[in-house]
Amino acid sequence: PWNRQNCKRGGKPMQEETIVQIYEEDHGCEGIQPGEIPMDEVLLRDDAGAERWVKLPDAILLAHCLREGDRIVLEKLLQEAQERFPHLK
Repeated sequence: PWNRQNCKRGGKPMQEETIVQIYEEDHGCEGIQPGEIPMDEVLLRDDAGAERWVKLPDAILLAHCLREGDRIVLEKLLQEAQERFPHLK
């Protein structure tokens, strides 16, 4: 989904990672509270095989039609999330 030529910061290519798993939280009978942003936990794997879990807004994943096996640049998605949802940490 990403154009490698556009994925640079300070002349260095940003690291791409593979989405291994996406976990969508079950909000149960309480549902999502007003003002709450639905977040997904995403397991990423870098080219060296290291894995890590990160949280991303569900709306960001949906906007890019991201699914398991896709390659992403996490830094770009986090930047977009911050722009769309400024109150997120």
